Amino acid sequence: MAMDKIDELLEQQKKWEELIQQTAQAQKKMLEIMLQLRKEIISLSQLKKDFPDSVKINARISQCDQLLEQSSEMVNEMKKQLAEFREQKKALNELMKNFVEPTLLESSSSPKL
Repeated sequence: MAMDKIDELLEQQKKWEELIQQTAQAQKKMLEIMLQLRKEIISLSQLKKDFPDSVKINARISQCDQLLEQSSEMVNEMKKQLAEFREQKKALNELMKNFVEPTLLESSSSPKL
């Protein structure tokens, strides 16, 4: 029975690690997108100097600004989630440490049949 619980805890630990990795990768990708948006805004701003009356350029700059703001909010949320996920994993690690060590000690000290 104790080994089943250990296996379950190990599986949960693996899932938390995968979730942390996936969230970190998504955050990295979002930061790359933000960088691309900044480059697009810079490019459009340069283009606007040549065509100051262009409505399309202004609209595109505005759209990129909005996307950049939304991306920034998403990255901030991901940072919060990563911190929470790491705390959950840390708590699970502590639980495993407190559960697994006594269980292993009990099984090694119990008489063999």
